[in-house]
Amino acid sequence: MNEPPKLIKQQLCDAIARTLGVPRDPLGPGSKEHLWFLQAIAKALDLSDEGGKHDLVQRILGRLGQPWDASCISTGDTVTGIAFERILAGLGAIPERTSAVHDALVEQWLTSGSTLQPPAGNAAPKRLRTGHDVFVRSPEVAAYILLRANGRCQACGSAAPFMRSDGTPYLEVHHVTPLADGGADTVDNTMALCPTCHRRAHHAIDREAFSEQLRTQLVRERQAGSAPPSAPDQGR
Repeated sequence: MNEPPKLIKQQLCDAIARTLGVPRDPLGPGSKEHLWFLQAIAKALDLSDEGGKHDLVQRILGRLGQPWDASCISTGDTVTGIAFERILAGLGAIPERTSAVHDALVEQWLTSGSTLQPPAGNAAPKRLRTGHDVFVRSPEVAAYILLRANGRCQACGSAAPFMRSDGTPYLEVHHVTPLADGGADTVDNTMALCPTCHRRAHHAIDREAFSEQLRTQLVRERQAGSAPPSAPDQGR
């Protein structure tokens, strides 16, 4: 399987803004970020917001345990997309922020307007231990599955119950073999379900039989094959 193209800098910054709850930065000419955006990130991480852009990003990456090097710097006092990728990676490694980063990146892929190739995902997702286990899931896998479902539950066939704030149909990504049971975070182990079917798969009295039904369906669909989905063009 091929990995999808990388998100552009604006999409990375939008994902960071959503994750941290700070204002979105409409990047300037040449995808140049504004100083206030980096100051907002620093404040959200309880860091000093003093200094220039490079000082701020170096401080942010240090707090997140990510490397700072020449690849983070561009001309004209600008920070590169690599630096923002590392900020997201650092945020994603914090258990209480892992889900927020995942959801923010899924939203960016859903509205990217590009065609996603089936991503490799993770055969053995990283497990973060806190008060409970948190798994680092692939946002590309989730976006691919949601787009491929085309707004319909893969279990009952009903339309998504409502639209997300980004204009995409609301369905939930379900791992047929749970990650906690050694399941892979790949397109071969995931389905897009409506909230009712998703709860049924986890909590219903017939959940084991229902899960086996989903597993059989997933194998059948995989054998039949399907074309890569196209994301809706949101003008972004």
